[in-house]
Amino acid sequence: MPGIKAGLLLLITFLFVFGWKVTDVLDIISLISVGLIVYVVIRGRFTLRLTRYTMILIGILYFLVLYAGVVTLVAGYGDLTMVLRYTRALINLLGGVALVRLYWWTYGSRFARHILIHLFVALSLHGLLMVIMYFNANVREIVYNITQPLRYVNHNSPFLSGWRITGLTYGLAQTSVVQMWGILLFPVALVLWSNSFKRQLLSLVLLFVVIGSMFISGRTGLVLSLTMLFVSVVVGYPGWASYKSLVRNGVKIGASISVLLGIMLMIMGSLEQSEQARYTINHAKEVLVVFSQPSESPTIQALSQMIYVPKGFVEAIFGTSLMDREKLGIQTDIGYIRVWFANGLIGIVLNVLPFMIGLGASWKIRRHNPYLAGATFGILLSSLILHGKEVALLTRNQWSVQVMLMEAVFISIANRVAERSWVARASSLSKTSRISSGS
Repeated sequence: MPGIKAGLLLLITFLFVFGWKVTDVLDIISLISVGLIVYVVIRGRFTLRLTRYTMILIGILYFLVLYAGVVTLVAGYGDLTMVLRYTRALINLLGGVALVRLYWWTYGSRFARHILIHLFVALSLHGLLMVIMYFNANVREIVYNITQPLRYVNHNSPFLSGWRITGLTYGLAQTSVVQMWGILLFPVALVLWSNSFKRQLLSLVLLFVVIGSMFISGRTGLVLSLTMLFVSVVVGYPGWASYKSLVRNGVKIGASISVLLGIMLMIMGSLEQSEQARYTINHAKEVLVVFSQPSESPTIQALSQMIYVPKGFVEAIFGTSLMDREKLGIQTDIGYIRVWFANGLIGIVLNVLPFMIGLGASWKIRRHNPYLAGATFGILLSSLILHGKEVALLTRNQWSVQVMLMEAVFISIANRVAERSWVARASSLSKTSRISSGS
């Protein structure tokens, strides 16, 4: 029975993160969110207690919906893109709150560790699907017939040729960052599965799949991976118990990633006669250029030409309600600028605020929930950075992962759940559980 529950939660989590679009405005993520909300409210007998942080986030998104609606009415363009976007994000948030509550009811004070492991496995399974789609055109065609990415993804030749893979998502760079989060969750799996050689071996296999999926989706995840991994480990430092333990585990993590990266490059090198493999290798080489000669990077050069500023004071403060670049007459992908034109400086602040709250809360629990804190901090920060390249805040797949992690952080703060006991002795675990249950 516990295995069935775990499998069901993993399946729900996978679809909550990677559910595809059913119509232009409705996706499986939203449908699952509504189902989770209804189930949890009924099971909780209509008396569900929310944390203070959760209510603040709900309030921000609710205000964003109203604010975007007012801007749309005043602007007079009739473009409901931002209203629908924030509505979907609010439903997604409530669904994430409900899903985390299921984990809490199922696993008690150890709920956060299971969320982290399930997210790691879910990202890896999606990565496996992407790799299969990369090598098998028939599978790729079946998946794309279901998800219909051609209606939303730029029709560039690498995507159309199957050289870059979106999986069940509708992005390339964003998908590579979502998959990159598997690297941030890998140290957690390595520690939590430290008592089982088979599980540690499994974690290495899953990491290999995650790295492979990043290669075939975009370079952005590769660029952010090392810096965000460092940030996550530093924030989660208390969880490593001692400096020696930090160094020892850091060496294991670094060696694992380096070896698997080397194997990945050798495999791609052996396939270099394939035009598909040559493109993937050359595409990934820009990562080295970004770090060694940033000014020579085609991506950075392109972004430097995408800086635009609203012309009027009112537009700069409140926006125009439009995100359509053709209607606005601007050629930019930068998320901060596109939100600036759509909802003004007020909109930018309201978009960033949930992430700042999440960063502050994860930093607050870094001593008693270090692994949850480190992973959450790195994942939230990576989206704030990616938003400087393209719209990345409150986006479908990313936001699903983030609301689960933030809600886990908020519950941990509210209930003082000491997850440091994950790496402590059994007696320490028992003692922490008693403290948790008594609070």
